[in-house]
Amino acid sequence: MSDSISEPPYDRVWNFSAGPSTLPVSVLEEVQRDLLNYKGHGMSVLEMSHRSKIYGQIISEAEATLRRVLSVPDNYSIIFLQGGGTGEFAASYLNLFASTAVREKQRKLGRQLSCDYLVTGSWSKGGLQEVQRLGGKPNVVLNGVVSAESGNVAYNSLPPVSEWKLG
Repeated sequence: MSDSISEPPYDRVWNFSAGPSTLPVSVLEEVQRDLLNYKGHGMSVLEMSHRSKIYGQIISEAEATLRRVLSVPDNYSIIFLQGGGTGEFAASYLNLFASTAVREKQRKLGRQLSCDYLVTGSWSKGGLQEVQRLGGKPNVVLNGVVSAESGNVAYNSLPPVSEWKLG
């Protein structure tokens, strides 16, 4: 018996690209079975209202699975967002910091609320730039780490949490 990785079935390739990745064949086969008639409900999940009881069960199950697999405590919220990473930079800020409720809280406090950003590479740098473009005032906790050897900013480590200056 060989210790090598077996060839993927169905002449499939291994995908190590950014973004979507290769899914297990068993998952794809389950999706294929349920695509036209999701678990006997007479329609595809692609056709269901996001307000339907069936779809609510799908989301509840997905959240419960995420909490179990990632050990997410009950005092943390899980949100499901559509779209790609770049669009989520704006959506996250607009949904979490530009809402009427947040603006009202800022008015009562007499100051703008901020969000903390740890810039650890190109994606988080893009997120920071998008928030700034939208008029947000993020607290930049970390923007790379200055290399002691070269003096250049690198995105290969994080300082201890005790050194972070959270807003």
